[in-house]
Amino acid sequence: MYSPRTQGLRDQVHEVVRFISSRTRESDSFLALPCFSFFNYACQRSNPSYYLWITPEVVRAGVEDRVITELESKKPPYIIAMDLQIDGMESRRFSNYAPQLNQYLSNQYVPVR
Repeated sequence: MYSPRTQGLRDQVHEVVRFISSRTRESDSFLALPCFSFFNYACQRSNPSYYLWITPEVVRAGVEDRVITELESKKPPYIIAMDLQIDGMESRRFSNYAPQLNQYLSNQYVPVR
């Protein structure tokens, strides 16, 4: 059973899964940031990165460079990204704790929706 609030979330998740599944092949990969790796499972597509989540706890020296190198190598057609504040804290906003990766995504990918 779904309440009206979760109904909207459920519909959004289904929309993303339909979008990715219809526009990629099973052999394609995509990255879901910062912590949406469940979309890879739902779409049956691999993650192009060693990292399942790119959260403040994960981002240490060299991590952003490694993820960018993986993206350059595997060239996923789509990235699911949300510049959300984890725990509602501005310091835990993706663009603040992973600025190099955020800039790379802004330069290499265009928003679809």
